Amino acid sequence: MSSDQYGPGYGQGGPGYGPGGPVGPGPGPNPYGQPPQAAGYPVRVQFQYPEKLSRGLIFVKWLLVIPHLIVLYILFACLGIVSFIAWFAILFTGRYPRGMWDFTTGVIRWQTRVVSYMYLQHDAYPPFSLQDE
Repeated sequence: MSSDQYGPGYGQGGPGYGPGGPVGPGPGPNPYGQPPQAAGYPVRVQFQYPEKLSRGLIFVKWLLVIPHLIVLYILFACLGIVSFIAWFAILFTGRYPRGMWDFTTGVIRWQTRVVSYMYLQHDAYPPFSLQDE
């Protein structure tokens, strides 16, 4: 395995180790032996291949998604503020406050449902909800 198989900073040389040699100190090699994206992240998004999509609906989906985009724009503005506050909470307490975590994951969940609908991955209209389905 080459030292830059997964990009600079991963492999036998550890973080900061590139083709030209070490760039700076780092905690060591990647202990997982796999790319950083697959190193135990708990997020998994799956869509079933649709048997049949509505042909007429593909021209209307862009109009139907406009209310969601307006609400998501406002939610992402709030998410910026919540993330800023959460950063300080994590810094001083060492924990991500549960309410802020739920809000953040809810907004990302909603965005994923809307984008998958908008890009014609399914025909089910996304709900106006931060909750998991």
